[in-house]
Amino acid sequence: VTELDLSSRSNMVANVGGRTSLICVCVCQGSEDEGRRLKRREKNRVAAQKSRKRQTRRADLLHEACELLEQRNRTLRTEVDSLSEEQRLLVEALTAHEPQCPIMHCSSTSTCLQPDNMAARCSV
Repeated sequence: VTELDLSSRSNMVANVGGRTSLICVCVCQGSEDEGRRLKRREKNRVAAQKSRKRQTRRADLLHEACELLEQRNRTLRTEVDSLSEEQRLLVEALTAHEPQCPIMHCSSTSTCLQPDNMAARCSV
């Protein structure tokens, strides 16, 4: 084996005790190792791509859920405002009605608490 042959096949040459020796390595085995390495890299690349796709899908779903919850929150806040306004108006109406209400001024034994009498007296 010439010096040129050794340098071109450096993966098959070892320097042992200052002397260059050929290592018994089958070229086929190197090809198999390279093939397995490439196959493993491809498999890893596909797995990483799949993982990134899953992560993106999950982020999209979370974003969509967040949007829906924000919309629901806005709807509920609007409903709370509406109900608060309705409560304010009812309290205002009740406050205006109380001084004129005959039921509020009746004694518990009085006949004014009978349903027929209440309808006739409470017209406000």
